[in-house]
Amino acid sequence: VVQAAGYLQIKFNRYTNHDGRVEDGSLCDPFGATYVGDNCDPVGNLHDYQQPGVYDNQNAIDFGSKFGSVPNPVPIAMNFPNPGHAYVKVDVVDKDSFPPDDPMSKFTASLPLIADNVRRDMELISPARHHRLSITHWFTCYTNFYGQDCNTYCVAQNDDVNGHYTCDSNGRRVCMIGWTGADCTQPDLCIPSPCLNGATCSNVGGVASCSCPSGFTGSRCETDIDECKAVDSPCLNNATCENTIGSFHCKCSLSFTGERCETDVNECESKTSVCLNNGTCENTFGGFICSCPPGLTGHRCELDVDECANGTSACANGGTCVNVFGNYTCQCDSGFTGTLCEEDVDECAESPCVNGGTCENRFGSFECICPSGFAGRVCDKDEDECLRSPCSNGGSCVNTFGNFSCLCSAGFTGSLCDEDIDECLMSPCFNESTCVNTIGNFTCQCPPGFEGRLCDKDVDECSESPPKCRNGGNCTNTLGSFRCTCPTGLTGGHCEQDIDECKLAAPPCRNNGSCQNSFGGFSCRCRPAFSGQTL
Repeated sequence: VVQAAGYLQIKFNRYTNHDGRVEDGSLCDPFGATYVGDNCDPVGNLHDYQQPGVYDNQNAIDFGSKFGSVPNPVPIAMNFPNPGHAYVKVDVVDKDSFPPDDPMSKFTASLPLIADNVRRDMELISPARHHRLSITHWFTCYTNFYGQDCNTYCVAQNDDVNGHYTCDSNGRRVCMIGWTGADCTQPDLCIPSPCLNGATCSNVGGVASCSCPSGFTGSRCETDIDECKAVDSPCLNNATCENTIGSFHCKCSLSFTGERCETDVNECESKTSVCLNNGTCENTFGGFICSCPPGLTGHRCELDVDECANGTSACANGGTCVNVFGNYTCQCDSGFTGTLCEEDVDECAESPCVNGGTCENRFGSFECICPSGFAGRVCDKDEDECLRSPCSNGGSCVNTFGNFSCLCSAGFTGSLCDEDIDECLMSPCFNESTCVNTIGNFTCQCPPGFEGRLCDKDVDECSESPPKCRNGGNCTNTLGSFRCTCPTGLTGGHCEQDIDECKLAAPPCRNNGSCQNSFGGFSCRCRPAFSGQTL
């Protein structure tokens, strides 16, 4: 047995009295004493849903949208422990001109209370005459209740106190994006991921931890590892190592090849002979030797006139002159190109600036104009905005990659903690006290009888001096006040007032004695022959 929170719906389809007889076998209207004709006049009753109308002169009824005068289907609220099934009883009588009405059909059924969105058809048969009643029934949960027995309660929340979640079809909590934990109250530090360069983020003990891919390091994998600065260079045979983002590249000399320049190039097997002018080629590890015919010289038998040696070279911008047979070439420094190294290379065409930096070409170089929050040659370094102390009212600054955030002190909010929180909107003060908002805080103005920061403490007036109750009165403390129990003859909130007993409706002095009032009492002057206090 579980607590249900749903309702059973029964749709009455068709009732059939095939023989026109009541429960004891007699005809419904044997003498023609009917409302309309000689057929039965059915009236049905389902628990508290009695149909006030009569289906006159009908042995078969198609109910349609009404069961008597009530809407069809009929909803039955199940605001009680759910036993799993509901016992349903339908009585049908033949309406007569004079009571009592004749019992005609009795139908009973045990209907499952399962909220599975299934509509179940059932045909009921009365035991006495085999009359038939066709119904369709189903069970539906109230809003915010789930499960086949409607026992699971779930209301979607989106606040820091109750959590940030929705409810699935089974009533289980489903955390919204950015939240985790059993109650979805813990921020998921990995959404969005603070890790860069394809690193994997893991929430470990409430701290975002980044697992860096090969080639990167740093708490957020934001730093490229310069493999070229390792003690043992990854490039072999005097190759030039060029660092790249997340990796490296080996620039091999002409005599080597391979990813790390580990393979010797046999220059003598090249399609174009490396030795010019009929020179004979001999391969060596990392090079070759040309045996030149008479009249030629040089490594490749290429020298005729050495323009580089006689000062006729026109290489510009630090370009290096390389002599060839009958001519020379210029090997340009970084930032220049052209036959004579006279043309500036536009490095901005390769977009070297990262994190939204703007590239500006310079003669022989380039410059990156970084957006706010970034610095460095190519804008690859985060700028710590917290050094400028942007957070107000004691807020703590937390630097983030390319930005910052402020953790505000109690009583403040806003992106820079520059907005005061009006705590009085949350009604923190008790016992009808008045809340007064202040910058970053609030105070409670207590009514008489209460004290404390929130006016939640009762003042014990009975312990104060001088005593609240005078003239021997007994003080009893109450919530927010006190009560005085006065001695005989005194009254008033502080027992400060005398009771004039001589003015009472029934004077205290008997036998025509004369009454004289005194503070807290009285005295009687008796007539001759009488004595006593009140005689």
